Amino acid sequence: MLKKCITPIAITMVMVACSNNPPPQISDNEALARLEALDRLDAKEYPKFRQREEEKYQSAKQRRLDDLEAERIHYQNQAIKYQNSRQQTRDMIDDLGKIQMNRAKAINKAYENRSKKQDIYIIR
Repeated sequence: MLKKCITPIAITMVMVACSNNPPPQISDNEALARLEALDRLDAKEYPKFRQREEEKYQSAKQRRLDDLEAERIHYQNQAIKYQNSRQQTRDMIDDLGKIQMNRAKAINKAYENRSKKQDIYIIR
């Protein structure tokens, strides 16, 4: 609460202090010399600034491409896991079907054997 009150007061005091002090007067020749110095500095620094900005852009672009590649690999792995789980489910269903078929064959064979024995007993 105290910070909320002090911050606007401090900003107001700084603004008042700056507005009460007028800038120092300089001659036209001094102003032109300063402008020329700034122009020379800009001419020297602009290519470096431009290069730094280009490097920032390229690194951001490369990070984005890396992120997209990682995302693509993630979703590709998810798809592979899904396909594998579907295949495992199909394999389990096939195995259960084979087990049931083998049981059915065994039961049929047992009934067949029992009926053959009964036929033999009937013939005697």
